[in-house]
Amino acid sequence: MRPRNSIAGKLLRRENKRKRINKQLQQQQKSYWTSYKGEFELPEELEEADVWLNQMCPQRLALRHPAAAKLLQYATGGCPCKTGKDWSKEEIWEAVERGPHVSALDPKAIEQLKGEIADKVKEGQCKVVLWDDIKHDPPKQMKVSPLAMIPHKSRGFRAILDLSFKLRLKKGGMLPSVNEGTTLEAPAGAIDQLGHSLSRIIHAFAEAEEDAKIFLAKFDIKDGFWRLSCETGEEWNFCYVLPQEEGEPTRLVVPTSLQMGWVESPPYFCAASETARDVATQYLETKVGSLQGHKFEKYTMENEAVKNLPVQGDDEGLRYFLDVYVDDFIPMAIATSQEQLRHVSNAVMQGIHDVFPACEIDENDPISLKKLKKLEGEWALVKDVLGFTFDGDKKTMILEEPKREFLLAILHKWLRGAERKGGGHTI
Repeated sequence: MRPRNSIAGKLLRRENKRKRINKQLQQQQKSYWTSYKGEFELPEELEEADVWLNQMCPQRLALRHPAAAKLLQYATGGCPCKTGKDWSKEEIWEAVERGPHVSALDPKAIEQLKGEIADKVKEGQCKVVLWDDIKHDPPKQMKVSPLAMIPHKSRGFRAILDLSFKLRLKKGGMLPSVNEGTTLEAPAGAIDQLGHSLSRIIHAFAEAEEDAKIFLAKFDIKDGFWRLSCETGEEWNFCYVLPQEEGEPTRLVVPTSLQMGWVESPPYFCAASETARDVATQYLETKVGSLQGHKFEKYTMENEAVKNLPVQGDDEGLRYFLDVYVDDFIPMAIATSQEQLRHVSNAVMQGIHDVFPACEIDENDPISLKKLKKLEGEWALVKDVLGFTFDGDKKTMILEEPKREFLLAILHKWLRGAERKGGGHTI
């Protein structure tokens, strides 16, 4: 158990951060690039689990990873979700009466959520219950938090459960949020490097020779947190009132999967995604051309800059760097042939599928087909990564265009305001 919101806990986290920074400063600077050797031979496969709860389970090479036993525990038994003292029936009733966040009552948000919940029910990742059926004898661990629907650039809205919400009770006092009551049990080390991905990519760019061409790609895990389950019974900690049209009976959504908004979801998920990254780097060191072609390989090799490379070459000269930021796998390669880039793609996608098993239905595969069709997985010299557009030829980075336009609009507004007030152009 790790300390949470106490003053002692905050001081400890601050001290740990200071120690981590000092340790990083004392470490000898090393290159982020790995020079390919191709000396890894795949070992004999171990026996795999026959049944698992959701859509994460280590297989093949991932079973030899140090985290395999822990991931198997999560895959077959679910992730522990201890969220503090049980709520009384009266507290649950007040939380249900409070309902969803106002943002979730937008008719377009309601319509989108209706489709998403139907898909989740079909996948076995949540269930929907009538409040009238359980309100007189609610489950012991039941807690109800408000759902918010946040505008999203690619799909209208993103549903986020506000598990930090504190309910003001009618009799006075505040009901602690689910996050506040949570006992932290997930592997803390899984997110130690979370805030350093962008820094590592920048350093890798700075290290590269002036004439080197850095190819980038990006693979996204579809519905990331939803692929890991709660321990049986503990899903009732994450209930929320389903936003509906007026006049409908009150329904509750009970997710059996980890939720975006819960303090423990990132470390549980990152324990899996970081393992997939480690496994992918092992596949990278197999002989170029030895890996089976991945079903999504065709989405990675169509860029004109890739086609300008020789189709084949010797195994020498390949350098690569693979990072992962939560659910985004970001490979970079300095390659001398198309075959080398194809090898890196296959290695990364195989590593992902060794932890997040492939689905026969491509649209439901953990590697987001939707993002692949948007060319995110395509090798290119110019690629949007972590909010920036990186140019692997010029070795430059700039804010992604939508963010640039947003900031420029704000700056222009400030300038116009300053001019009206006679303050000139100084900001």
